Amino acid sequence: MSILKLINDETTAIDKTTSRAQHEIELMQEYRARLISDVVTGKVDVRGIEVPEISEDELQTWVEETPEEDDLLTAESEREAEA
Repeated sequence: MSILKLINDETTAIDKTTSRAQHEIELMQEYRARLISDVVTGKVDVRGIEVPEISEDELQTWVEETPEEDDLLTAESEREAEA
């Protein structure tokens, strides 16, 4: 097997995995948007749900990490649009 074929096979597998992961992320984002919409419009009643306490450290960590993750998703989407 040539080196070129081996590299091509490996990158194809990586591309498929990346594509599948991106699709799953998109589905989770759609689910999140739908859930928020349903809660806001009253289709889902969340009054009885107990929310666990979040420490100040956990909250700060989440706030610091979230924009970076969003930036990565935006950058990935932009790269795909350019391709």
